[in-house]
Amino acid sequence: HDIGMESITNSNQWTDKKLEKNICRKRNTEKTETEKNVRENEILLKNRRNPWPYIDQYYKFNTWTTGKSIQFLCDLCSKPISCGHDTRSNLKQHMRNKHLSYYEEFLMFLSKNRKKKKRVNKKKVATLEGDSCGSNPVKRQSGKIRSILQQQRSLRERGFGHEKVGKWEKEATVMSSITALAWKSLTIAKLRKQQQWKRKLKHQINFILQLKKIYIYNVLQFHRITWYI
Repeated sequence: HDIGMESITNSNQWTDKKLEKNICRKRNTEKTETEKNVRENEILLKNRRNPWPYIDQYYKFNTWTTGKSIQFLCDLCSKPISCGHDTRSNLKQHMRNKHLSYYEEFLMFLSKNRKKKKRVNKKKVATLEGDSCGSNPVKRQSGKIRSILQQQRSLRERGFGHEKVGKWEKEATVMSSITALAWKSLTIAKLRKQQQWKRKLKHQINFILQLKKIYIYNVLQFHRITWYI
């Protein structure tokens, strides 16, 4: 009986030691992981650069904090001052409260070295696809032709029925293909100079207007023939 009790106590002691070892290992691994994370964060913070290097004569860059804030050292009183990564209000406040004689000079210095946003030139942005107002004469002309074709199609459906609609649809597709070809030729002219492009534009618009006149003349003749029939 005594031998059995000793074996049980030995086994319990062995399990306790094993548990202690596992707990120690976990603690050590957690410590190493936390130390690694701290080192990595420190390296990242050190590698971050000063966003405002031009204020070195007033404030010297110290470190980045864990949040989105930066720590500077005042060159006049060597006091650490933290501020946001996108604002310098704390630096201005410190200069106003502690070094009032340098406050106006510091503000002038900041206004001179402030980065100005580039203004977009609308005239340069306006490409050959449209003028400065955003309109395009070729697109307007093609839109007019399409509206005329749609009106003629609706009139044909009312007056002549659906038997002759196929013929009219073929003619409409021919006109739409003509306008598409004219538009493609104009897109090629975009790469050329402005004067050449204007001449080409006038030529193509005249060509489209002539086609429109011919088409309307043919439509009127067709109406007369059907009326006599």
